[in-house]
This record gives sequence, structure tokens and C-alpha cells, in this order.
Amino acid sequence: MICNMNSSIFYWEYCLRSRASLNAKTARHEVRGALIKAGHGYGCINPWPELGDATLEEELNQLRNGYPLVLAQRALQCAALDGEARKAQRSLFESLEMPVCHGHLSGDDWETVAGFSVVKVKVDGSRMLRMRDLLAKANENFQRVRLDFNGTGNARILVSWWKSLKTIEKEVIDFIEDPCPFDKVDWRLMMDEGLPLAMDRSQKSAKHGYDVAVIKPALEDIDLILQSERSDRRLVVTSYMDHALGQMYAAYECARLRQFDLRADMFHGLATHSLFEADPFFDRVEMNDGRLCAPNGTGLGFDDLLEEIPWKPL
Repeated sequence: MICNMNSSIFYWEYCLRSRASLNAKTARHEVRGALIKAGHGYGCINPWPELGDATLEEELNQLRNGYPLVLAQRALQCAALDGEARKAQRSLFESLEMPVCHGHLSGDDWETVAGFSVVKVKVDGSRMLRMRDLLAKANENFQRVRLDFNGTGNARILVSWWKSLKTIEKEVIDFIEDPCPFDKVDWRLMMDEGLPLAMDRSQKSAKHGYDVAVIKPALEDIDLILQSERSDRRLVVTSYMDHALGQMYAAYECARLRQFDLRADMFHGLATHSLFEADPFFDRVEMNDGRLCAPNGTGLGFDDLLEEIPWKPL
């Protein structure tokens, strides 16, 4: 994709501070990203190099040169949608039902997810011994638990672990996301043994190997994915653990999806603001009965805060 640079693009770098480690592949508690302003709209670039993304510097440099990488392409798409709505003085969330969210467990503080019926837990495949205790706690407090290994597990160890679980422990597990690096043989083995698998990021296909497709609008074009996904595969939309603006873009795409696609799940991973320390944008994010609330303002909201940012020309 070659970017038309006739219209100026501006950017603003931010740093988010997390309350706990955000995934099994990094121990850092600071997340660096950038908001961009293109025309009348705004977008978010929030790389996770640990998960295979280019760095923020590489994303911005390629965007500056007119050859945006994946995250910048998605941010430009977001800015285009957002800008159209802002020009028309309307919210992108008009006539849309806001999605229901699963909770995100931050560290071992179960109180942070007390108001949710479904909870997602980041787990480390090298620490399987604590999994039974985790499932016991989840079974006491939630209808379902979603386990995200971020590819840190081993297929054969996971199969052995699954076989060791009691029926009541298996029943509380909604799905196991990215249990190990994708390999057709390994994933087929886990599927054949009954593990409910979910696949994240860009390895999705229309064939075999998983029950649930986890879609991140910050990284992927939902409409392109829908063209290849099987009709019986559940779809779960999540944010990219990014800025509140990016979080609301994921919420918009999720709400849009749920209007026309029966594969869309009931619960989605959009309440990620709770993983971070407060800032002026996150302070505006509210929930009601497990649902995100549509932000005030035009487009994706945050009108006054975005206007106050000291934007720099790219």
C-alpha cells in the first residue's frame, strides 16, 4: 500500500503504564504508541514487537515515506472512518448496540474482574502447575474463563494437562487462545483431543485447527477475514491493549460486526482500559452492566482531548 501524502499527517507519541504484566512474552509495564491525525480523523498505532510487530519508529518512518506498514494502514483506515463521522457531526456509534465484554484479569487481583461473568486470563505455558488453582478460582466466580497463552505452551504437554482435568474444570474453560506456535500437526492433535482452541493474529485460515477466531481491528481488516472464515466458527473481537481511541475503534468494529454476522460471539475483549493506570482518555471510558458505553462526541469521541494534543507534523 502506497500512502497518498498530499494531505498532511500529524502524530503524537504516548506512553501507557500497565498495572501488571500484559502477556507472557514481556515483563514491561510501559506501552509506547502514537495517535495520528489524518484529515479530520484520528487513528492509533500501538506496536507489540514481542508479538512480531515492527517498532513504533519503523511504523512512523514508513508512514512518513508513504509506505505504511500494517498498523499504520489500519490507523489510516480508522482515521478515514472517524473523519467522515466528525465532518458530519455525528458519532460512529449512532444506532449501534455496544458489545458485552469479558473481564481481563490483571495479575492475581480477582477483584478487578468481579463484575464480569466471563474472564480472560493471560497464562504462561511454562507454569502449568498453577493452572488447576486458577481454574478453581474461576469456577467459583465466573461462568467461563478464557486462557491466553500467547504461544508459550507445548502441544503435547497441553494435551496431557487437558486429559488430567476433571469434567467440571474443562467445562469452565470457554477457549484456549494461542496455546503454542501454530503448527498444523500440533493444532490438529489438540483439536482431536477436545481442546477448545482460539487463534489470534494473522495465521487464520478457513480450514482446520481452531474453533474461535480472535480478531483485532488494529491489526486486521474484519471484512477481509469474514470472506474466508467458516460459517460455524465463533468470532471474538478484541482491542490491541492500546490507547483509549484504539480501544473505541475496536468497539466500533465489533458493534458493526454484531449487526450483520451471526458468528459474532456474545462476549468480546474490549474492556482493556482496566489494565492500565488512569489517564485523561481512559478516565472517559465507562462501562454499564458489562458493556462499554459509547463515548460522548463525534466520530470515536474524545473531541476536546484530541484538540488539546500538541500535534507534530509527520
